[in-house]
Amino acid sequence: MGDAKERELARDGLFLAIAVSPYFLNDILFVGVTEPINVLAIDYGTRVLAISILFLIPSLRLAVFHRERPKNWQGTPATIAYVMRAVILSILILYFIEAPLKQVFPSTNQFTYPKIESTPLFILDSTFGLFLVAVSEELAARVVFFNVLKRYTDRVWLIILISAIVFGLGHWSKGVGNVVGTTLLGVYLMWGYSRSQSLTIIVAGHFAIDFVIFAILM
Repeated sequence: MGDAKERELARDGLFLAIAVSPYFLNDILFVGVTEPINVLAIDYGTRVLAISILFLIPSLRLAVFHRERPKNWQGTPATIAYVMRAVILSILILYFIEAPLKQVFPSTNQFTYPKIESTPLFILDSTFGLFLVAVSEELAARVVFFNVLKRYTDRVWLIILISAIVFGLGHWSKGVGNVVGTTLLGVYLMWGYSRSQSLTIIVAGHFAIDFVIFAILM
């Protein structure tokens, strides 16, 4: 029975690695690319690939649709507060963690998003693009990770920590500062999912974070 459980754990571990592999591929392909249209093509392509993988592998597809009962989530007021805290936290992390670390470790930054000069392209990326990023990352890094790891442990803090570290490392091309910043945001986003059990809520939080950061940096 123990061997069967170990094989199941190894299998699910492999599936989780496959689930997040498009995000690491995304950053590998980003390095050296400077044209906005090429960056968006890579970004959107790997996001679609990531979502496709989640629905093609039965174990991951089951995790996508599994939901537990929300834990003391007070509906709309709690959701609004959650999204507002996400935005405030992201701004604080950007200025007080990411920016200082970028100055200390500049060589770790292998890629910077190019400025989009085309207005239609900018509108597309700041709406559809950010939504695609939020949905794909929340499905893989939060929903799937939570529901797969929950099969093996009830320690929610451990699930939050593991998923946040993987989420942060998936942003390696933007440097140490971004890895640390996204890891911290990953902790907050996974905490929100563990309490609300709602993809909609964490996508709203993620989209709000990216929209504000996008506005600041672009």
